[in-house]
Amino acid sequence: MRHDARFSLVERRLNRRQVLRGGAALGLGLPLLSGLSAQAASSITFWYATNAQETDYAKAVVSAWNKSQTTQVKAQPVPAGNSTEEVVLAAIAARTTPCALANVAPNAVPEYGQGLVDLSKTFKDADSFLVERSGKTIVDQYRSSDGDLYQVPWKTNPVMVFFRKDLFQKAGLDPTKPPRTYTQALDAMGKLKAAGFTPIQPDISQNWYSLWWTWYPLYLAASSQLLLDKSGKKAIFNDAAGQGAMNFWREVYQKGYAPKATSQQDPYGAGKVAMVISGPWEIPSIQQGKLLDATDVMPVWVPDDSPLANNTELPYTYADAKNISIFTTCDNKDDTWKFVEYYVSKDNDVKFFQMTQQIPLRQGIDQLMPEGFFTEYPLLKPFAQQAARTLDVDLNSHSIDIFTAIMQAYQSAAIYSKSTTESAMKKAEDQVNSLVGSS
Repeated sequence: MRHDARFSLVERRLNRRQVLRGGAALGLGLPLLSGLSAQAASSITFWYATNAQETDYAKAVVSAWNKSQTTQVKAQPVPAGNSTEEVVLAAIAARTTPCALANVAPNAVPEYGQGLVDLSKTFKDADSFLVERSGKTIVDQYRSSDGDLYQVPWKTNPVMVFFRKDLFQKAGLDPTKPPRTYTQALDAMGKLKAAGFTPIQPDISQNWYSLWWTWYPLYLAASSQLLLDKSGKKAIFNDAAGQGAMNFWREVYQKGYAPKATSQQDPYGAGKVAMVISGPWEIPSIQQGKLLDATDVMPVWVPDDSPLANNTELPYTYADAKNISIFTTCDNKDDTWKFVEYYVSKDNDVKFFQMTQQIPLRQGIDQLMPEGFFTEYPLLKPFAQQAARTLDVDLNSHSIDIFTAIMQAYQSAAIYSKSTTESAMKKAEDQVNSLVGSS
């Protein structure tokens, strides 16, 4: 889909979200000061995520830059709003975007449309710099349909499986040999249930993104592909990998290995649930809860007939990445690009990992960390190794609707067994094809 088509989509989404075309967003508290009217040739505006760790990192890097550069960076957290995406869409409409944003969800890039700078065409070293940093395989999956990059692959939170070693032992399982395949996982769940534990308790809400911690990572591990073909106009998830992942979860629920309820507490921390599919953001609570010695991490499971079933190679999993983009309203794009290169330099990637415990999309990051880092954060090591084997989402403007269609199939076929996997997946495939076929 060309950029002009994507921009018309942004305008339609903004109309639907009741954003005033010439001014601030309704109810978003979006300051005009942060945008075009406040930019000068000697300054760069930069937005970063609001969590405490990233705030500390951004301030440290910006301070170091400003001490040595003529062009000064004016940094602030993303303005308050319902979501970063709504704030950015409002800013694009009002032309008050910053020069750069370090909190870009990949699936939002098509919505941002002509608001983003084409990095590949604007900066002659962009592609080579990013491939050297992250590797061609990682970089290529963040290219838009025209083959160019409108986002810098920045950080990832790979989805893996945390498990309680102590509960495994009590169930007669060897925690040094965690399950690798669907059959092994189901057998382990059966033993855990027989020992009086809940094997796993995923979120069963109808939120489209809940698939990112249930069906989707298993589908990626089985298929090594996204949901759409290379043209972005045809669904390809209704195959052996997609149906196999759906049937796995169907069996989990049919056998009572997972409750048909979402817990508001922390059953994993309480020792009631043996496994949780999640990302490294869980590690601080595990460490604070004094569960570090009782917890280990395994890759997501693969089908029994997968080439990975009998070796130690990591399967693909969901990346849950956040990236960096530059906006077209910026008057100083060249210096902004230099700042972005500095922000994701090797030294700063190491600093970012140390300060935030989030994983930069840099090749070999696990080998670059100082001695003692993984001793202090042992659970981060497998996530750092997994980072190179991650896939994200199709860069399609219908991304949310695509996942919503598959979520409906998951609810019907896997959780509640109201329909067969085949019929539910075919319905989702048809819905997705109707969405993307005319994109």
